[in-house]
Amino acid sequence: MSFHIIPGNLRTFSENKHYKKLWGSAISSAPYLLRKFINFFSFKHSGVERLIQKCSENARIIDFGAGSCSFSKYLASRRNFTVIAVDWSYTALKNAHLNFPNARILPVCADLHYLPFKKNAFSAFITIDTFGHLYNQEMAFDCLLNTLQPGACGFFHSECADYRKRWPDSMLLRRIGHDIPAESDGHISLFPGAAILRALKCRFTVLSSFSPAGYLGWLTGYPEKYTEAFARAGDKPMYRLTSLMAHMKNHLIGKLLLRIINYSTNRIELFLNLQGGGSFFADVIKPVEEKRINKTSIDIIIPTYRREEQLNILIGHLLPQCKDHDTIIIISQDLSLTLKHSSRHIHVLHNFPPNLPDARNRGALSGNGDIILFLDDDTIPCDALLEKHRTAYLDKTINCIAGSIADTQFPTTEQPSFFDIHTGKLIQNFTFPDISFSISFMGAHFSLRRSVFAETGLFDTSFTGSAHWEDIDYSFRLQKKGYRIYYNPEIRVTHLSTTRGGCRSVTQSAFCFNYFTNSAYFSLKYAPVRYYSSWFTYWKYRIEFETRTHQATTFPKHSIYLLSASFLGIAAAAVRFICKGKRVGLPETVIHQCDPGHSNL
Repeated sequence: MSFHIIPGNLRTFSENKHYKKLWGSAISSAPYLLRKFINFFSFKHSGVERLIQKCSENARIIDFGAGSCSFSKYLASRRNFTVIAVDWSYTALKNAHLNFPNARILPVCADLHYLPFKKNAFSAFITIDTFGHLYNQEMAFDCLLNTLQPGACGFFHSECADYRKRWPDSMLLRRIGHDIPAESDGHISLFPGAAILRALKCRFTVLSSFSPAGYLGWLTGYPEKYTEAFARAGDKPMYRLTSLMAHMKNHLIGKLLLRIINYSTNRIELFLNLQGGGSFFADVIKPVEEKRINKTSIDIIIPTYRREEQLNILIGHLLPQCKDHDTIIIISQDLSLTLKHSSRHIHVLHNFPPNLPDARNRGALSGNGDIILFLDDDTIPCDALLEKHRTAYLDKTINCIAGSIADTQFPTTEQPSFFDIHTGKLIQNFTFPDISFSISFMGAHFSLRRSVFAETGLFDTSFTGSAHWEDIDYSFRLQKKGYRIYYNPEIRVTHLSTTRGGCRSVTQSAFCFNYFTNSAYFSLKYAPVRYYSSWFTYWKYRIEFETRTHQATTFPKHSIYLLSASFLGIAAAAVRFICKGKRVGLPETVIHQCDPGHSNL
């Protein structure tokens, strides 16, 4: 990266801004519903909230460029986090210490290019409104990365330069020759969002990133900064308009109204995929370990929820099988987790609130192994399980393995897994005795190459609760990319199907809601149009069966509570698909297995 440095003492500039109280963000420990409202209208607030959900109790977090420490205070108030607030403005940190004397915040005055912390000191980080003020962003990135533990998560926000390509900024730059709004905030190194994303990807795994276009930001977001710019450019109509909006912003009601309009238009822009403005946001994770050369490494991903005993048994079986370059990545979805085993192979991440697909994504993205192996926390691996997976992938034509699963829920038949494209009925069998190709895998035991995971994409987090169909969805999407799923009965685990913990529903009503929510969402993604009627008939009978009271009567009776939960689930699925879903369609391998005479459904 190259840098355009504005002359002057940058540290004095920052000190003066904080001394005059011109810089600072307001964020409070608001009640739950109010916090949800605030988060919707603020990408910064919602980003910090997402980070909080991923951090464990008593996490140590660095606020990189803390300024007035408003976000540090918010973090310190949640789950007993300890926050190290770093900034080079002594005035800002001193004021923050006086304002928040009892918060778990340690203010540290330091140059962000030379942090005074040891390696792997922090388990998470936030940086907001910071990198645009740094004279060497690459150096600051490396310094921050060095202080983070493997698997550390972070929320990144920075100013970016994409807005300069559009009116009115492009016109103002031509007339004036420099960027008045940027200079007023001390932004000395603004880069396009694509350049920032490249810098992040060189160091982190980027979970998500976006940059709202901000077409109205100059008018509804920061009109006071553009008033001077239009005055210097000699544009009187625009000067009067921005002056009016700036005056309106000085009043509480006007400020609130403009903020709602600004954030609402940003949301609409993102919905329409209009990106490239003045702010760049990203959720990131530091990879768990460096890539080993010339060795086939395996990342074992184990999402867990309230199953400590079974998890510790599983780890006890896996550790003796691990090679030097293998990693066991545990994604805890509970606030407390006690492990009986201690090993450099084990890395624990946290994911709140519980969501199985999200936990899979978090674990897979944090690793660097050549092979990603997913196991349920209540499985028992066979001897040499890891070596059998490793050996299978020596065949370059194998890209995904559906492992054998000894489970009482599977029929003892010799029919392989089967999906009926006419109705949406699925029969899974992972006790099938022969090596073959499969149309699916089960989330309790499967593996794939990291390159295949990167091409297929993330697990769909819209499968919630019991997460029925999330593994089938991923296996179908993988086959849509042209890959086959290899089944080998010798690569085996025993599935205990523990009733306590996990993502199983606690009540029958919760089961009906989750099951039919996920089933309807899956159907909207994959049901062939020509078979809509038969799919509807099949799932109508499924609702009828699942909602029966099972009383000994001539005609079956149905529970109004279970029926209500089922229909609410279907309605929720429709809303979810409209807001977040995407039509996929069945893969050819599934279609041909069921009906060789049809294709392109």
